[in-house]
Amino acid sequence: MKGYFRKRGNKWSYTIDIGVEPATGKRKQKTVSGFKTKKEVQAACSEMQQAINSQTFVDESAILVKDFAMKWLEHYSENSKVSSVRIRKQELNRLLKYLAYAKLKDITGLTYQTVLSDLKKKGYSDNSILGTHTSARMIFKKQWNTNLLKRTLRNSQKFLAA
Repeated sequence: MKGYFRKRGNKWSYTIDIGVEPATGKRKQKTVSGFKTKKEVQAACSEMQQAINSQTFVDESAILVKDFAMKWLEHYSENSKVSSVRIRKQELNRLLKYLAYAKLKDITGLTYQTVLSDLKKKGYSDNSILGTHTSARMIFKKQWNTNLLKRTLRNSQKFLAA
């Protein structure tokens, strides 16, 4: 493993090589911090190393919302009716007008709430906004379940009140 452990203050971190950037040929590194003990940081680093070696590691900083949403839609369409898929696609297109090129890791509750509020201002019906919200929640829930995103997005239940 190329990388190192480091203690800053009372927290531990590790930095590890995760591969080479194909476009530039430069090495890419990932730093993860916030561990209380050296044993914790070593265990987490070992887990990361295994993911890299088995090629199951996904660098979440590079995933765009549109890419993840389209993969989600493919999986969703495998077990759903054609009419349901058509509606989800419409709702996703509405959402992607705002978030398509945003990085998945950068989506916050405030960002998401702004999208829903803007849809309301543009005159979309409550049912259209609710459908968009439902599809977005399904996508974000899939993120959490696949462990691609460790940050949480608060459930925006008050979006219609804006």
